[in-house]
Amino acid sequence: MTDTPHNNLHFLILMTAILYGVYQHSTLLRAAIGSASNDYRLGGHEAPPAIMSIYLGEELETLLNEIEEKGNSTLISAKNCYDLGAILPDLSKDNTDRNRTSPFAFTGNKFEFRAVGSSSNPAFPVTVLNLAVAESLHLILDEIEFHTDQTKGNTEAISKAIFPVLQKYLKIAKAIRFTGDNYHEDWIKEAQKRGLPNFKCSSEAFLTLTHPKTIHLFDQILTFQELAGRQKALLETYTLNMTIEINLMLDMFKTQILPAVFNYQTAIATSYLRCKQTLSSHQFHSIEQNAWIKEINDKIEESIKCCKEIEMLKEQITLLTVQEKARVFGEKIIIKMEQFRAIVDELEVICDDALWPFPKYRELLFMI
Repeated sequence: MTDTPHNNLHFLILMTAILYGVYQHSTLLRAAIGSASNDYRLGGHEAPPAIMSIYLGEELETLLNEIEEKGNSTLISAKNCYDLGAILPDLSKDNTDRNRTSPFAFTGNKFEFRAVGSSSNPAFPVTVLNLAVAESLHLILDEIEFHTDQTKGNTEAISKAIFPVLQKYLKIAKAIRFTGDNYHEDWIKEAQKRGLPNFKCSSEAFLTLTHPKTIHLFDQILTFQELAGRQKALLETYTLNMTIEINLMLDMFKTQILPAVFNYQTAIATSYLRCKQTLSSHQFHSIEQNAWIKEINDKIEESIKCCKEIEMLKEQITLLTVQEKARVFGEKIIIKMEQFRAIVDELEVICDDALWPFPKYRELLFMI
């Protein structure tokens, strides 16, 4: 391997700043991409999970591990490089494919923040990223300048002074780097061990906007009042969207799903009684039919009960503050909505196709 090209050090400094910045402000980044709709998206259908982590690929991981262990690197070569133009330096090619389960992945010649929702404005996430990286660069470059004041322009001495600083910040931010499957349940446990936040509900993350660390980050850019205003707007939008979703869910159930399953229940019960009247006692076998009718009845009863519980919770939060409403949505109502959805999905499977008011999942997936 050849000696490290000077301009590759520029990239190592920038990459270290990105890693450290994302590590320090991962909760704020989660808030920046938060919304009621994105909460459903995160963690499924190739969307990354809510836990913020960075994927660098095997080659860069090997490089950074060597810097952490030895305080320098012999792995950077001028050969086989990307031409990144005048703004960014040449960078050694990454041999591995990007990790599509990672929220923040290095994809060969750029970082890709994949957690932003398709309907979201990227301005605020980009602002947070820029501020986080700028703050990190400020810290790292100040330290580098302190250690290089006595080098008198000696390139080799400057290089030796830079690596210990990079080593320090890479070790601090090591927890944010993850090259595995972000969808796997083991990652949730591992992330918890690493101390990484996991906000499944955006309303929790929004509270970060008024934390002291965020206020310091936005110093001379947004005042506390402006941050608090954005926090309130995000919480209000979140609660409004969730309220619309609940109202629609309840309306669909009461006016379309419940009448359909009642009609199905009536049809089954009527058929049962007619058979019982027509056939003699030794010809009519009713054990399984009774069990089937009871199962339908139990599921309908369970769905109605769940519907009423959601209505009660909805009524209870009417007079709460917007922050308290958002908390109740995240801690109670969403969980109850998921239970309600699961019960109705079971009713969909057993209800007569001709009576069910919507296209069934199997029709959407396999027949359209």
